[in-house]
Formats: sequence, C-alpha cells, structure tokens
Amino acid sequence: MDVIQEDVIIEVSPNEYRTLISVAKSTHRALNAEKESLMKCIQDDTKTTLRCSKTKINGTIKRSVEIRGSTQSNVDAARQRIKTIGGGNDNSQPTHFTCIRITDNSIKLNYSKFKEEISKFDKTTETHKRSFMKPEKLHITFGVMRLNDDESRSKAQHILTDCVEKMIRPIKDKYGKVEFTAQGLELMKGKPTKAKVVYAQIESESLQQIANAITKSFVESGLGKRESNEDAVKLHMTVMNVKYVRPKRNKFCWWI
Repeated sequence: MDVIQEDVIIEVSPNEYRTLISVAKSTHRALNAEKESLMKCIQDDTKTTLRCSKTKINGTIKRSVEIRGSTQSNVDAARQRIKTIGGGNDNSQPTHFTCIRITDNSIKLNYSKFKEEISKFDKTTETHKRSFMKPEKLHITFGVMRLNDDESRSKAQHILTDCVEKMIRPIKDKYGKVEFTAQGLELMKGKPTKAKVVYAQIESESLQQIANAITKSFVESGLGKRESNEDAVKLHMTVMNVKYVRPKRNKFCWWI
C-alpha cells in the first residue's frame, strides 16, 4: 500500500495529484453530515474527489481526508477549503466577513423608528434592547470566512482588491448607481422560539451580482465558507442579534 506524506501534494501521474491531511473531529463530522452535502459542494467547486477515513493508532483515533484532483491547484484549493472548515482545531467559527456599509441616512432613520416602535410595543428590557444593531453599524452581509494567520489575511486582501477591479467596477459601470430595497423581516434559521437573528430582506439585481462574484472568489480560493448549496448569496441586513447581549469579543470585517 502506498504511503502518502501528510499535507504534501504529490504528482501521481501527469493528470493526477493527491494529498492527505489530518482533520479535527468537527471537520470530519461536518464533511460527512447532511448526506455529505458539504463534501459534495467542495468536490464540485474544486473539481476534486475527497475520501474521509478514521484509523485507530495506540488507542487514539486519527481522522484524515484524502484529496485527489487533475491539477495541483485544484487539490490545493480543496485542501484550503477543508482547513477553513475547522481552522485546524474544533473551533470552526468564522473570524471575518465581507459586507457593504449602510451610509444612507434615510435607512438609518427608518431603522431607528422601527427600533423605537418595537421597544414601545414589547416593553423590552434593557438587556433585550442591546440585541438591536446600532444604526452606524448597519451593513449588508455577503459572506464569512476563517482567516487564522497573516498569510491568509494578506491573501484575502489581494482577492478583494482583485474583485474591485475585475468584477465590481464592470457591474457598477453597467448599472450606474447601485441601488437596493430593504423591506420585510425574516428569521435566520431555526424555529421562531429559538431565533437568534432577525434581518431585513434586501432586493437588488446589481448588488446581488456583486455579492455573488465576491463570495465565489473567496470560496474558490479556499478562504470563504459557502453558507448553503445555493449559488446566490442571501443578501440580508441584520437588525437584531442576541450575540450583542453577550460579552464583547474582537470581530473583523472588510467594507467595500
């Protein structure tokens, strides 16, 4: 049986490359969860084949993923995507996200009125009021990613800069001023009794194209995380989030 050196891409033949990487339990579980939808998504995006395995060595379970592809770059892209899932440990929470800042004063004013009306109607406690977004922090989220070091952060900045020149500017030139409509409220996943996020629905053909292009670039690079199997990004503007009631932690985003 061939021995594959871990985390090193080797050329098996002119049209076949492979590597083997060790993964955390959470990453291994995520790849095999929900009828392997995440694994299939990575395979389709990177044009590779993934195979998960578990071996027991001296009483310790070792979890690995073998990646095979026709090019070295495809295998590397799949490897980066997998590492993004768990960041090399069981903490797979995103560290960064891309978004567009809300600067329109009319939207901020309407949001403040909405917040006041809800507070009057519901008689919410001071703690619950803290779940509302601050008007100056309103934004439309595109996608999330996990950047663990200076190298990945530098790579992400280059990707975003490239997106501005090759994707965003052409779309803006086509549509002129990018406009959108924010109306209607929805819950982000889960049952209403367990909802943690309330968001306003965003409608905009031009902004949708920009969001799709940026998110696709980050996902294909292995840095971004696909939120669902849908190609279109769910444009949303968060208005309430219970995480703001919790103790503050460092958070990062990139504005465009």
